[in-house]
Amino acid sequence: MNVSILAAMDRYRGPIFDEAVQIPVVGRADAALSANDWASLQAAFAEATMQSRHSIVRRAGSMKGSEDFYRGILESNPRDLLAATVLADRYVRMAWEARGRGSFNTVSPQGYATFQGYLRTAEQILIGVCAQQPQFAPAWAVRLFTATGLSLGTAEILRRYQRLSSSSPHDLHAQFITLQDLLPKWAGTWEMAHDFVWECANAAPAGSPNAALVVMYYLERLISDDVSGVEEVLRDPQVRHEIAAAAQRSVKNPAFDAKADKVFALSLFALIFSLLEDWPSAKDCFTRLGPYAVEAGWEYFGEDPSAVFNEARQEAMSKA
Repeated sequence: MNVSILAAMDRYRGPIFDEAVQIPVVGRADAALSANDWASLQAAFAEATMQSRHSIVRRAGSMKGSEDFYRGILESNPRDLLAATVLADRYVRMAWEARGRGSFNTVSPQGYATFQGYLRTAEQILIGVCAQQPQFAPAWAVRLFTATGLSLGTAEILRRYQRLSSSSPHDLHAQFITLQDLLPKWAGTWEMAHDFVWECANAAPAGSPNAALVVMYYLERLISDDVSGVEEVLRDPQVRHEIAAAAQRSVKNPAFDAKADKVFALSLFALIFSLLEDWPSAKDCFTRLGPYAVEAGWEYFGEDPSAVFNEARQEAMSKA
């Protein structure tokens, strides 16, 4: 492995999950938001790829107490699509904070009422954004979250996904959200989710990261309540065949290195190859990742995703 990459890993003592470090334009957007510099944040957003735009919205919405700032921007310019979308995203996050992450029977009546209220407020803002600019994909992405929280059903979720994909085809962020919505833990079924990830994988150009959604689907299967154990899933020849086919469409395809959003795919395939004990393939993914990774998937296998990642990486490096 490259010595500079090893040095970076030692310096950060684990994988760097932070997109602001991985992607300079996201880092610039973070800095602009911290300085309440809306013009600079808009400039970063305009420069960013669609996936980085989703990240900028997501990170801005995560900033606690920022809703007053966004409302102030909208008071000055009611037609600011980005400010409206970020404010809606903020309300969605406030909704989930009020609800809590537990099962429905753990939510208090007041918590649920607050949850629904924030989601309806977010939805009304986003309806206005989409009426003003129907092709503004970041707003449709947030509307996937409101559809889930408001229990609007899989048909509406898929309708919103199709509206988004008409202007942002093969949108990995939107596909990831939609996959979650189509799983049995929400309103869907394993069959719906399986069909969806393969539709995404097959529709995307060769070498695209979208086939990593197949891995995410199987990781969800591994941790689901209706599967008796990890080994049961991973022993299935069909599962192993599908993982191999997905890898050939993405991380093992010659066109992959020229594509964007490589970290997402390499990180997920590093995880699934480690679980499959395909150490040469896992090592290849870890090596190409360098010090970077995404947290998705790793948090399913331990309270400290960094520790889970580091243990798998060390095992791959020693056994391949």
